[in-house]
Amino acid sequence: MPLVGCALIPNSPLLLPKLATAARKHVAKTAAAVSRLAHELYALQPSVLMIASCRQEAGGPFSLLQAPQLNYAFADWGDVATVGTVTIATGFTHALKETAEVDFPIILKSVDRLPVYFGVPVILLNQVLNKVPFVFLEIPLGATVEELNRLGLIMAEHFMVAKERIILLAAGTLAEQTKQRRDDAHIYDNYFCAALLPWRADKLINVDVALRQRVRDSIWAPTVLTAFVLGERDSQATILSYEAPAKVGYVVAQLNW
Repeated sequence: MPLVGCALIPNSPLLLPKLATAARKHVAKTAAAVSRLAHELYALQPSVLMIASCRQEAGGPFSLLQAPQLNYAFADWGDVATVGTVTIATGFTHALKETAEVDFPIILKSVDRLPVYFGVPVILLNQVLNKVPFVFLEIPLGATVEELNRLGLIMAEHFMVAKERIILLAAGTLAEQTKQRRDDAHIYDNYFCAALLPWRADKLINVDVALRQRVRDSIWAPTVLTAFVLGERDSQATILSYEAPAKVGYVVAQLNW
């Protein structure tokens, strides 16, 4: 199967490389783990990196970003030095859309600039994997298990016959901690990480919906989608790091089989 690797990666702007040292020190452990992950993924010799992440708005269709290249910049987030372009694997993107469209509503979406929730993983991985093109899948907030299951099965079928060596990355953050929801955040993060070790897709799928909505996580849906893509494969997860230094939980993990 051309799916050669899967991983979980945070996509918080706090991880941007040119932020002030005082800001970056809060996520030093996570940044080091992402660097290690990038080298592990490089060893798998991928030809396509596919990132699945939730967009900020609820509702609407699943979408694939389309363009030969997209610009990225992060001045709005305090990093004025990090700018550039990323190459999209347009052939793979269009082929996946064509595979899905018979049974699942998914659109091709044009944007002026790469959204930050994709841009941060690109910047972090490109320090090692700087010549590999990307595919970007936007998942709407509130996506259901049934939708993720249907799309995951379609993606698994498409990957099976693809010529490319594909790595699938679930990008997002764990719970947001607030004064009112601090205990909820700890419960959610502990539950999520426990479902990774050992890899228990059923526990991820059955996490309490009300709890997940209260803590405003963004990595559950991409991770569940990954679980459905992997299916019954005997997978093992390695958590490279977990921390919650700035009222948000960050997990870096790699899946192997």
